[in-house]
Amino acid sequence: MAKFIPVSYGGKAYPASISCSIKEVAGHMDKISIDVSGPYSLHTEYSYGKRNLNSPILLHHSVLRGANKGGIPQLWKNDAWSIHFFEFIQALIGDGAAPKVIEIHPPFDDCCRSIDQFLDIYETFEKRVLEGYPSTTICIENRAGTRYRGGKFLISKFDSISQLCECIHRRELDLRLALDYPQLFTAEHYNFESFPIDRFIKHHSILEQHRSLISSIHIWGKTKRANLGWTAHAGDLNDLFYNNILAKKKFLDYLIEFYNDEKPRFFIPEVNSSVDDLQSIVNDFIDAGAFFVWTQA
Repeated sequence: MAKFIPVSYGGKAYPASISCSIKEVAGHMDKISIDVSGPYSLHTEYSYGKRNLNSPILLHHSVLRGANKGGIPQLWKNDAWSIHFFEFIQALIGDGAAPKVIEIHPPFDDCCRSIDQFLDIYETFEKRVLEGYPSTTICIENRAGTRYRGGKFLISKFDSISQLCECIHRRELDLRLALDYPQLFTAEHYNFESFPIDRFIKHHSILEQHRSLISSIHIWGKTKRANLGWTAHAGDLNDLFYNNILAKKKFLDYLIEFYNDEKPRFFIPEVNSSVDDLQSIVNDFIDAGAFFVWTQA
């Protein structure tokens, strides 16, 4: 049975049958504090666009402030960055409860040339998190799409995700994956108007041996309007698959079977449009056989 732990996103309600006790909370570089009651997942800097980088809690972290190009943060630039990043998160949390999840994002390949170089830097961060917040899960989300120029995200496609997993196993790290499916589609240059579902399934099979490392999945819609192109984080799965009902069904059936291992995973529907869109996505998963639970992954 494919089990998912519902995470509240943007305050939007799940269908009435699902009680959601965990919420996603923004923890990017311009945040000065977080105000949250109850369990939460801390979504840290994802380097899409410019940040001001002048908040009070960054004043003592010149390493973080200086690691940017055109105002866009450069993640995991060196060992000192890793230490300061933990201290920034520690300041955000303050006296509050530890997050259930800290979600991090990959560096650009003009800063880190290899996954091993990234993990050399990351290990310092993991050690400090596990010392300070031993019950917290650290997940890394694959990324595609940014206004940054000069480099690409180091971890974005199936091949790089698989290489990361092999390095995690070899190094015996506690790092886990937050697999963002629409971003994978973009990174792999899938045509949304004629979605290559069979190619997706073939590509995805490379992750079968690493399934235990996947602790979270992200899903959201993507809409296309005449003369405006695609809008991310808007719409439901019908929009994402451009009303290709067969492709949507094959996608859902495949995921439900892939995650049929009794391991509960966090489910994050990153929908910025309507509550109806979010609930439509959740209901599609339920109709395909997903079961929503309320226990820690």
